Amino acid sequence: MIRPNLHAALSHLRDTKTNIGLWVDALCIKQDDIVEKTAQVSKMNEIYGRATRVCIWLGTGDEEIDPETNKKPIKISKSFDFMREMLNLRRLDQLIVSEKHVDQWLDFVQLMRNRWFSRRWVIQEIALARAGTVHYGGDTIQWRDFKDAVALFVTKHDQIKLLCSRSRHHTDPDPVGDMRALGANTLVEATSNLFRRSDTGEILERLLGLETLVSTFLPFEASDPRDTIYAVLSIASDTRARPAPAIDSTTAERVLATPTHNIIPNYGKSLADLFTEFIESCVNNSKSLDIICRNWAPVPKPGEPVMPSWISLISSSAFGEPEAALQGRSNGDSFVGNPSRRHQKQYNASHARDPGSPVAGSSSVKAPIYNGIMSVRGIVLDTIEQLSPRAAQGMIFQEALQMGGIPHNEPAIKSVPDTLWRTLVADRGPGGTNAPSWYSRACLECLAHVTQNGDLNTSTLIETPSSSTTMVSFLRRVQQVIWNRKFLKSLGGPQRIENKYFGLAPTTAKEGDLICILFGCSVPVVLREIGNGTNHHYEFIGESYVHGVMDGEVVLNLNPQHPYNGDKYTTFEIR
Repeated sequence: MIRPNLHAALSHLRDTKTNIGLWVDALCIKQDDIVEKTAQVSKMNEIYGRATRVCIWLGTGDEEIDPETNKKPIKISKSFDFMREMLNLRRLDQLIVSEKHVDQWLDFVQLMRNRWFSRRWVIQEIALARAGTVHYGGDTIQWRDFKDAVALFVTKHDQIKLLCSRSRHHTDPDPVGDMRALGANTLVEATSNLFRRSDTGEILERLLGLETLVSTFLPFEASDPRDTIYAVLSIASDTRARPAPAIDSTTAERVLATPTHNIIPNYGKSLADLFTEFIESCVNNSKSLDIICRNWAPVPKPGEPVMPSWISLISSSAFGEPEAALQGRSNGDSFVGNPSRRHQKQYNASHARDPGSPVAGSSSVKAPIYNGIMSVRGIVLDTIEQLSPRAAQGMIFQEALQMGGIPHNEPAIKSVPDTLWRTLVADRGPGGTNAPSWYSRACLECLAHVTQNGDLNTSTLIETPSSSTTMVSFLRRVQQVIWNRKFLKSLGGPQRIENKYFGLAPTTAKEGDLICILFGCSVPVVLREIGNGTNHHYEFIGESYVHGVMDGEVVLNLNPQHPYNGDKYTTFEIR
């Protein structure tokens, strides 16, 4: 059955005088035939890579009702004219300072939130395209112009955000929001960095591996959860062996003789088997357990099996599930960072120790491989004794400040303990750089503005016009780290360096949970011990920041060697 949106697209794209050959996945793939779908999906990269042009259909161009407010009309079709204005760089400088253009900027932001940009398959479709056009009703813009307009918006994001937030005609204090939550921006940024291309547009080299692609493209959703992986297989650098280029070829793609991930599309495979195969492949390829800290897996729908705790769900990622991303930040950024920076990790808690082969089974066998257990070796650092309320919406309650060494109702704070201010920023600046020393001064200034109850409201301080730009810069970094997390203080265990550890735990952590270092994981994790006897196992709660252990201090003292025999180390069977 042809749905109304597809019917409108076909009616618009047709030519009454010339035959036009179109390939539409909704028509050309029998979606409910597993065998045909598996075969066709394996060819998608060839279809889009050889297409003369990829057409992006955003809708009819009629005024639509904003799905969030159910009231405000969206005039997205006019945004194409505005985008053409933006491409005139001299004109762009004028557009970002005049309040009369606020509505046009907000319409452009609404365009970037179009649902098309949240479909997972579009990543491959537009990335492989030799040329593309974006269509909205009767208006068309070249993809390269659309892409440049989005990129220019990103470079001017702070100025545009300030312009719109201070407009007297809009009550929303942050109508633009975080650009990372805008699907069009993520798509443009991602597709611009997938390949090295020749001057003629031929793909010379794929740049990003499968773990990076699956972990990065979080705003993109798929109707079939298997497509979380399958939709990016053909654009990954490490998933398939391709014919080696001829010796005299200057444009043929450089390839791997043997792929490091051997996953192939198979819609008959169970979701549990596929996700286990993916995790196993990531661990074996990277020699790291960091994948279990990355929140990439779609939330199971009613009737679907519940995944084990070591398959982390996207709902715990910085912006949550794709449909929730438009509402802004949901959680703090991941501590393990981007997998593409494998040789420059943010932290090194396990001091690059080999994780071994923690996932049971083998992806090379045809029988089901999933048994729900990940068996790893590591160290129990300590037990969580105290947890603060979670930092909802970036609110740091006085209980957390007190745990970090700031007495309640202190009349004049003269200095901030290193443990506190470094924990607030996870001892790093933006992008994983070392935390600037001036952060301590900015933190001290922030503490002069706590509420009457002793709480630190980071959002209010950021939005206060009189706040210094230095303090705001510090607070934005703090929000990236602490948002929706809990502050922890430990009981005081055998591996401690100080009397008690201080740090950050996932929002679902409980007092009595264990703080552990797993060999192969770059950050400490929180585990929950469950049951006894044959049912004894651990539940993975999430990654954590623990001050004083993030760079391998504990592991260096113990100097463990694979396979980590001895009673100093623990085997954790995680389910």
